Amino acid sequence: MSNFTVTNTTQIYFGKGTEELIGRLAAQYGTTDTVMLVTYQGNPLKDIVDRLRNSIEAEGLKCVEYAEAVPNPLLDKAREGIEIARKNNAGLLIGIGGGSCIDMAKAIAAGVNCKSDLWDLYTGKAAPVDVLPIGAVTTLAGTGSESSPYAVLTNTETQQKIGFGVQETRPKFAILNPEFTYGVNAYQTACGSCDMFAHILDDYLGRSTDMPLSYRICESVMRTVAEFAPIAIKDPTNYTARAQLLHAGTMAMGKLATMGLDTNLGLHTMAEDLGAVYNVTHGAALSVLIPAWMTYLKSEKQALLARFAKEVWNIEVDAGDVEKTIDLGIARTKEFFVSLGLPVTLKELGIDFEKDGRMLADRMAKKGDYGDAYISLTPEIAYSVYEMSK
Repeated sequence: MSNFTVTNTTQIYFGKGTEELIGRLAAQYGTTDTVMLVTYQGNPLKDIVDRLRNSIEAEGLKCVEYAEAVPNPLLDKAREGIEIARKNNAGLLIGIGGGSCIDMAKAIAAGVNCKSDLWDLYTGKAAPVDVLPIGAVTTLAGTGSESSPYAVLTNTETQQKIGFGVQETRPKFAILNPEFTYGVNAYQTACGSCDMFAHILDDYLGRSTDMPLSYRICESVMRTVAEFAPIAIKDPTNYTARAQLLHAGTMAMGKLATMGLDTNLGLHTMAEDLGAVYNVTHGAALSVLIPAWMTYLKSEKQALLARFAKEVWNIEVDAGDVEKTIDLGIARTKEFFVSLGLPVTLKELGIDFEKDGRMLADRMAKKGDYGDAYISLTPEIAYSVYEMSK
């Protein structure tokens, strides 16, 4: 069993009515009397934002709203948000929405006191200084950004979509009321479910071995997603289903389910890149790539993928033909994504492999250092995975 260290300092408030704590939390964590609320472009969550703002203002604090977060959040918008935060002397950033809003809040919080351009933090040319405190109010289950330090931004000038995170960019608190996710449509519910499934696989299929408890927790989270995502899509106001998905998303990304497992970011690296080039929804990129990624890892992770088939999909292992068991597990995963209305081919995303496959694969040679994120993602490997996804 591997040695490991886990740190997660986010105070999570889960359940009905937890949003009523927002005023007290803002007063506790804010470093000035101004709170910046970061939410979606056009403010589609206006009713929720208004309730939160009223609670914060009841504590004698001021609020400034920045409603410019978009799916695949943009570097330019984060830069704009930084200037607004500086102008208003914001002392706390609160992301209200899904991962895009929370990531945007983190990026702004990291950039306010940075002497360099924000992108310099993302490329490793600068280090963060005096990151402002961050809070999160989650309205979409999926990314788990509410309890992770990472914020992903897209630089449209360079066509890069990469993440940045340090301990200081982990939210101080997160409010997770499953009722706030009732308005998420079927497609976004499916995409969020796929994203949390992928977050588990990033670690489950990493280089760690002999971690039976962590494997079992991972399998339980994936089984939970498989059970409750269809229910939430069919019955959007089913509290139990929404609560289970919201819980699963936090478990998946907050390292609570994957303690001691080293990460393999190959899958997410390719999915993020598809988002950078084509602006496709992240969960949809993952549903296309996951079956091919598991197929690529068949020989290296044979025993674990056979276990995945048995423990997640209840497929009995054929001792005489383990590869057949693995193939059935991968096929069942693909069928699950299809049942949720997700794409499983690049063609369904509008991507022509024959035209763009080599270009996409060659982009992997331009990726930076992933540190301990077990990765051997060469252009040749990427090309093979994309080809299997076409």
